[in-house]
Amino acid sequence: MINILLSVRRPFSEKILSGEKKWELRKNAPRLNKGDSVTLWLYESGQYGTRGIIGKCRLVITAGLRPYPPKGILEWTMKQACVTEEHLRNYLPCYVWGVQDPVRISTVPLSDIGMTRPPQSWQYLTDEQADILERRPKMKLTPEQKAFIEYGKAIATLKYRIERIRFTARMLFKKEYRELSLRFRGGLRDEFQLYYAIGDVRRKRAACRAWQRRRCETCLNGDYEFPYICDTCSRSHYVSDNWEPRKEGES
Repeated sequence: MINILLSVRRPFSEKILSGEKKWELRKNAPRLNKGDSVTLWLYESGQYGTRGIIGKCRLVITAGLRPYPPKGILEWTMKQACVTEEHLRNYLPCYVWGVQDPVRISTVPLSDIGMTRPPQSWQYLTDEQADILERRPKMKLTPEQKAFIEYGKAIATLKYRIERIRFTARMLFKKEYRELSLRFRGGLRDEFQLYYAIGDVRRKRAACRAWQRRRCETCLNGDYEFPYICDTCSRSHYVSDNWEPRKEGES
């Protein structure tokens, strides 16, 4: 098992943890052998970052990107890395790091693993440092927060499939998707299960909307549905100013 500490600024750190950003761009990459398992620990740096280790993900692939890539590759990289064309062209040549399975953890300061400053880009961690991070619990989320995270993942999946359809149209048919016949457009939609992704987004969006009302059964201070806002949560019975969401494992 190889463990790497990766410095990431906002908003890219949140995009990685939400699953929206699937490619990370770096000027170099670790030398890996076939079958190596690599865990990336995300340190949120920058002026507005937490300046701590906030999560982890898996490194699944690395690949070099030339200074003048084909248009299709350039557009695909922009979408997967969540960057603009100007940002990408100014950064070339570089390496693409493919990341998957992000997990958010309770923030860990560098001092807990015996470090005083973060890496400028990335650095290897020892097994002892990785063990300390592995013992840290995953961040507890409220059901409301989990619903919104799942909604964000569903949107990211839908965007990914749409871009895959467009990319396949360019590579396979040498045309833009909108220029294809209805038959071929329908075939691509079926191939990438676009309608399933759209339905999943709608279901996750409905789940998020259901949480907009603050209810007693989702409150840390209540165990049942109350006809009005209870005295614990409000001084007026009309505004739930003390409502506090119940997190996982809390009763």
